Amino acid sequence: MIKVDVSAVIDGPVEEVFSYVARPENARDWDRGLVEMEVLTEGEFGVGTRMREKRRGMGSTVESIEEIVEYEPNRKLAWHTVEGSVIMDGSMTLEEVEGGVKATFKMQGELGFFSNLMSPLINWMIAREMRKNFRTLKSIIEDKQPSAAA
Repeated sequence: MIKVDVSAVIDGPVEEVFSYVARPENARDWDRGLVEMEVLTEGEFGVGTRMREKRRGMGSTVESIEEIVEYEPNRKLAWHTVEGSVIMDGSMTLEEVEGGVKATFKMQGELGFFSNLMSPLINWMIAREMRKNFRTLKSIIEDKQPSAAA
């Protein structure tokens, strides 16, 4: 089983962090494994929105279709793979804490038998990648903040 849980504190208002991560057009700026993302549904982004994504990982590119299953502004964004070779559930939750916003990424899913034997390594690799993604996201958000000296 794949099960990843990674958090980081980002110095910025929760509204700004959520607004940034909830926009598919920003995803490639901070998600290092994402090659391409296309919104497939029309209308306002939220529950029911479907996206096709191409992601690189472990030496190959994988395509899937994800659907937003939870959308709580400034709090939570969750998705489920509806088409693809690997079915995953994922979420990003935000919580105001001292020093900013605690962003938590969670992902879980089942892989085939061979991949399940490799799940400790795969979990470690995904968590490492997400920590890098959070460093990038943190830099983007915090660089937008006005300087305290200004």
